[in-house]
Amino acid sequence: MAYSQTLESPWVTGRYQMPTPMGSEVVNVNCALAMTTDEVDSLVAGDIIHMANLPEDCTLVDLVAADTVLDTNVTETMDLDLGIINGDGDDFVTTTGELQNSILVAGTTHAARVTPTVEILTTTSGAASPTKLGYKVAAAAATAAAGTLYLSVSYRAKTPGE
Repeated sequence: MAYSQTLESPWVTGRYQMPTPMGSEVVNVNCALAMTTDEVDSLVAGDIIHMANLPEDCTLVDLVAADTVLDTNVTETMDLDLGIINGDGDDFVTTTGELQNSILVAGTTHAARVTPTVEILTTTSGAASPTKLGYKVAAAAATAAAGTLYLSVSYRAKTPGE
């Protein structure tokens, strides 16, 4: 599916850095992207919202997705999927790229946890380049509202033999 735009959080643009874990420590970074009403209103199905880059040689431990109310319509329609973004940044990777379908659904779900499966760990573990994590718009907002998207990313250094 073609996309029309990609939004990037400050953790992707370089304003903030994703720390590299040392030893056996687990690092947690709460990435946030504040969006204006116009930015939310401009989102269409297929758009990508790039929230974080899992550092190279790291393994994903946990993800928590959350948002404030971005759709204020009586019948809210906004629906976001969470996944691993491809190298071009225009879609999810084709194999095991979608980590959670409809993770944030307006009117019902504004926070959800994703525990990585073996397939996800295999896709993200110890990659030689950063793994891009973010949302894909499945359905746009009926009545856009300014708000914030969050993605809490927990990860650790790759262990020998992984």
